[in-house]
Amino acid sequence: MSKKVQDAKITTKNSRASLAPRVAHWRELESGVHVGWRDGKWRVRVYLGSGKYKQKPLGLADDNLPADGHGVLDYRQAQRAAAQAASEILADQHAVATGAVVTVRAACEALALVRDDRTRSWRGRSHTNSTARNIFAKHVFPHRIADVALHQLTIADLRSWLRDLPRDLRSSSIKRMLNDLRAALNAATNPKGERILDAATIKEGLSLDAAKRPVNAKDEDAAPISFLSSEDIRRIVKSAEAQGADVHRMLSVLAATGCRFAQVLRCRVRDLNLTSCELTIPNSRKGKAKAGFEVRALPAFVVALLRPAVEGRVGDAPLFTIRRAERDEFAQWSRTGEPAPWDAYDLRSPWRAACIAAGVDPDVHTPNALRHTSIQRQILDRVPTMVVAKRHNTSVQMLESVYAKEIAKAADARETAFEI
Repeated sequence: MSKKVQDAKITTKNSRASLAPRVAHWRELESGVHVGWRDGKWRVRVYLGSGKYKQKPLGLADDNLPADGHGVLDYRQAQRAAAQAASEILADQHAVATGAVVTVRAACEALALVRDDRTRSWRGRSHTNSTARNIFAKHVFPHRIADVALHQLTIADLRSWLRDLPRDLRSSSIKRMLNDLRAALNAATNPKGERILDAATIKEGLSLDAAKRPVNAKDEDAAPISFLSSEDIRRIVKSAEAQGADVHRMLSVLAATGCRFAQVLRCRVRDLNLTSCELTIPNSRKGKAKAGFEVRALPAFVVALLRPAVEGRVGDAPLFTIRRAERDEFAQWSRTGEPAPWDAYDLRSPWRAACIAAGVDPDVHTPNALRHTSIQRQILDRVPTMVVAKRHNTSVQMLESVYAKEIAKAADARETAFEI
């Protein structure tokens, strides 16, 4: 039980002037919490139990200088500062007692382990790191915020980290980082399963607008969405045959479905129905609709390409594999390695080679052009926008915001050509 304190007269300058020097004079704020004055300085004292107290300095008293609310405080300001400091001290004590001293680094590491397991399960490799781990290692762990305990983390700490991110990062990249950091902080709990950090702190601290970061020129100069003609796509898919059956299958499915590469590479052997010519494609991890899948009909020639990839293989095996290039004794590269699940970088070189062979500029048209073209074609064919969004695992709002300008241009061009 805390000591019974007789309140000292410390509320005004005149009353403090008559107090004995080199002695702390205390006044109770609430049970176990006292604000004190000693030799022109304010302090707070908090009772921790078992006869133990913890003190913390608050700032100068306004005995000789006018109060400014920061370094120099009057009594009312000292009261508010003492209440805030006391709540922090008690939070520290509770965290220690419950074993809940979890830092930002520990919370991020816990999420990274989960994401690593998921990524390795998809790709069938034990050494692959998730995107979340790479983001944390590059942008969170080197920053001072990494070693801040979650119960002490403030909105100011989060905004400071956000402002300190490299200036050349696009807003889209920063948003992906924020999503991963939010997930890590929201998932952090103490051993009792209690949430450590409140949602309001996370939401306000990681608000991109509130951080007031300078506008990055890269955001304004982002490469425009590109579209391919049907003849361009046919030539690219045909040229992909020279890159091997693995590449030919992948580009054929991307062109036929318009799905994201990240979705297609997660397909399993069991997802292909040879009888109905349908492929079950899992939803992207982007956005809110992360669970679920979309069943897409495939052209007969694409099913014929995929048939050899499923024969004699277990249902849980990755549907799409690739033989990685290996160098022989004559320093010549060829795709003779063992089949392995696709990785993000595996499509770059084959796509570039197929585009060049087809007479398409790979610096202008990325593999995403297949998806953009699929969306454009269906909207111009007057397929309901909601259906187009569902088929391509996106939202109507996203279609309208991202594709409206380019699709309007294409529609105008088609109308002009018809009139001519």
